[in-house]
Amino acid sequence: MFTGSPYVQFKNQPYVGGKSLDNSNGQYPDFLQKNKITNNIFIVEIKAPKSILLENSPYRNTVYSVSKELSGAVSQLLTQKFTLETSIASLKHNAEDKAEMEAYNVQGLIVIGKLSELTEKPRVRSFELYRNNQKNLRIMTYDECLEQLKSFVDLLEKNSETVRKIPDDSEIFEED
Repeated sequence: MFTGSPYVQFKNQPYVGGKSLDNSNGQYPDFLQKNKITNNIFIVEIKAPKSILLENSPYRNTVYSVSKELSGAVSQLLTQKFTLETSIASLKHNAEDKAEMEAYNVQGLIVIGKLSELTEKPRVRSFELYRNNQKNLRIMTYDECLEQLKSFVDLLEKNSETVRKIPDDSEIFEED
């Protein structure tokens, strides 16, 4: 629901490549999801709700730097993305289950910290500017996830009396 596409759970803490000859440095994201239609992979990294989003003191008056935890999480996810994209052929070839998966410009999601802890407007602005300028990854906070779930449940409850069967593909895309 947080990705905006029809992704489904694919693998928990999967190996996505990167091991050196001494069997170290392998990359293991928390979750891989897969688009139900295209089989394209999506990486999910979960960090602690207590993770700090921004440094406490400003960098320049009203500009705040992201925390070591957040910048580290972004670097971690980008490394996993790079490793997955460069190792996908080998991973697919060696997969025991021969699962269908693709790595077309892999996207990612980091869930970290709480937006409600950013109480001053300059701190919120610094965070929003940082996360909205990330390429191929989305940063969400725990309180935003909770709010999105509440909104979804509210929507379902309000429309529960008028819910109708969702048509299958053949009903939607019939040609005349």
